[in-house]
Amino acid sequence: MKRYLLFFALSFMALSAMAQNDDWAFDFDEWVDQSDFDAFKKADNEKFDAYRDSINRDFARALEGKWSPFKTNPPKERPQKPDPKEPPIAPERGPMSKPVDLELMPSNPVLPAPEPPAPEKRHIPLPKPPAMSQTMDVPFYGSNVRVELPLKNEMDKCYLAGTDERSVANFWRSLTNSDFQSTVNILVNAQRSMRLNDWAMYDMTVCLTKKVFPGNNDAQAVATVFLLNQMEYDARICRTNKGLACMLAIRDIMVYDIPYLTMGGRNYFLFMPNGAQKTIDGNICTYNVNFAHATIPVNISLARSPRIPRAAAQRTYNRTVSGRTVNITANQNLLDFYKGYPQVDMQVYANAAVDSATSASLLRQFRPMVEGKSKKDAVATLLHHLQYCFDYATDDDQFGYEKPFFVEENFYYPKNDCEDRAILLSWLVRKLLGMDVVLLHYPNHLSMAVCFPEGGVSGTYVTIDGKRYVECDPTYIGASIGMTQPSYRGVAPEVIRVARY
Repeated sequence: MKRYLLFFALSFMALSAMAQNDDWAFDFDEWVDQSDFDAFKKADNEKFDAYRDSINRDFARALEGKWSPFKTNPPKERPQKPDPKEPPIAPERGPMSKPVDLELMPSNPVLPAPEPPAPEKRHIPLPKPPAMSQTMDVPFYGSNVRVELPLKNEMDKCYLAGTDERSVANFWRSLTNSDFQSTVNILVNAQRSMRLNDWAMYDMTVCLTKKVFPGNNDAQAVATVFLLNQMEYDARICRTNKGLACMLAIRDIMVYDIPYLTMGGRNYFLFMPNGAQKTIDGNICTYNVNFAHATIPVNISLARSPRIPRAAAQRTYNRTVSGRTVNITANQNLLDFYKGYPQVDMQVYANAAVDSATSASLLRQFRPMVEGKSKKDAVATLLHHLQYCFDYATDDDQFGYEKPFFVEENFYYPKNDCEDRAILLSWLVRKLLGMDVVLLHYPNHLSMAVCFPEGGVSGTYVTIDGKRYVECDPTYIGASIGMTQPSYRGVAPEVIRVARY
């Protein structure tokens, strides 16, 4: 086992070009707080190492103290939508077959659309990586990431004897004595080169610790938190009745189906291998101290699509509606990444970036449908196509739980439902037509609405900041712009803003 513990200087061969640069290609202005960096810039590597090691030694001493008991909040279930087994069909004739002006009043304060998060400023600069030797491969969604290991005797001491405070503290010390800094260097540079968000960084760190500590879930949890803390992410270790777990502070978003603990005004969500956190009894123990500078909460939004190697999905979407065919093959590796994504609030899916290859293919195939048409006719064409180009199924029937789709997932799974179509239509309208949209979250249903700048479009609408957004429901089969499902006429929806491209 110990031979695998040559861990904490992992580096990716894929980034070897960076490593060959004597200056270690990195924009320090994006990594450090400039007010603190000047002092570090003058320090030599030995002083930096001493400072870094002192932080870890002090923290290890704190870990030896008695951990406090806490009771976690039970997993919050995503609101269940008792969707109809079949999508409603709009009447072809009669008074309900034409849109009629009806203003809906939002049931919530309409917040601004989310802005892409600014990069967090770190406090600790990155030194140059050491020379490397020996290699192993770490799998990460289709990549066999080549990892190099320097030979250092201290790494053989990285051993977790138990889950008690003293054992965890001693393990932390042994990790501190290893040459872990090169791991931090490479993870951060991998984040930049692969455009990984914070959740993907956590995911990649877990892949690394699994490779180095195979079968030892407790050691993986501690090592994961250790590395995340060095990158200044706000993560903690806790002890449960199922073993040690990693707790992540997640920014401004509710994560469903995961137990969590509220400390210092932040929600810390528990994660364990194979979803074991869902079966803990809720009684945990953790420490009351913070690792120095580890204050950055995990941002789970996807403002940029990660650069994950492309592999053809097992299924290819191919449907023809009104003589227009759409044929899409999604990236299987990206779909696997999405499959393990936590279940989060709707705005994360609605504002997520789309894989560049899938985006290009979608726009190439949908653009001829709208070229040369007025905004109203173009939206009507997209609305009609989405009403008929998918088979319908509730999430409960297809998955057994609520699962909103990222845009790419619509072209892989056999069927979709209302939120999936509304999010996809909102993406197409923004990307192809440059129009503003909002989502309309009714009780048990998600629709969307479009702002027509030229006006003159009748139907159900909401007014936001003086602009009129007319409903376009891709799950109300055969319905035209402005028509609302009968069961939601006059119902005040929650309005979710969507960022404009």
